[in-house]
Amino acid sequence: MDGTDRALQSPLSNSLATQVPGGSRVSPPSASGARLPRLARAPRGIRFAVQLSLLPLPWTVRRVLLNWGFGFDIHPTARIGFSIVDTRRLQMGPGSRIGHFNLFHSLEECAFGDLAAIGKFNWIAGAHSDDRRVYPNSPQRYSRFVVGRSAQIVDGHRIDCADRVEIGPFSVLAGEGSAIFTHGIEIEECEQTCAPVRIGAYALVNARCFFVKGTELADFCVVAAGAVCAFKNSEPYGLYAGVPARRIKDLSKDAAYFSRARGPVD
Repeated sequence: MDGTDRALQSPLSNSLATQVPGGSRVSPPSASGARLPRLARAPRGIRFAVQLSLLPLPWTVRRVLLNWGFGFDIHPTARIGFSIVDTRRLQMGPGSRIGHFNLFHSLEECAFGDLAAIGKFNWIAGAHSDDRRVYPNSPQRYSRFVVGRSAQIVDGHRIDCADRVEIGPFSVLAGEGSAIFTHGIEIEECEQTCAPVRIGAYALVNARCFFVKGTELADFCVVAAGAVCAFKNSEPYGLYAGVPARRIKDLSKDAAYFSRARGPVD
């Protein structure tokens, strides 16, 4: 079994229920039955203040305090730089990384597979599902952010995680200035609704791309710079480009990018 087969064994289900792409498991809130630690339930200002106060500490100490105070599950070999990760639940697999100057706020869950990496100056914003004042027309939405095994998000991207967002194993959100939106206005009904966004395994998303709510990018695809993606019926091994993005070229299944066994591309 090659590296591609092993990566795709991890479920990439639309439900995002319990599996982190890369093998680690997360218990969904409805099934875990565990009460969140007090800090995780504190007002956002207090959560931010506590995390800011921990930033000067050595990472080995900060990791222990984050796990203990917030109930996070950060592997000893994982690391968070000078970033604020405001989420009710956090799981980071072995070797995963969050770089400097990233802001995560108001998420229900974040899950990072083994060796997953986020660069710097990224903004990931959610909206707690139990706040019915926000997006009342989408009661089934769930603010969960999943980055699969060896996937990478580089620098300067914005991700709206009002609903679920999944980046599949070995995929790369490259360049800078891309945005993912999971909510939007329905003009006929004059209301805001939410829908998950999924980027499949071994995908390459180039700079300044936009994904609207409900978009599903298939495995083994490339999105050209500046594309606006608003589709659910994409097929693997395709190049998508344009506004709105359409499949413009078939890609070779033998391309080395689609079978690599490590995340970073040298």
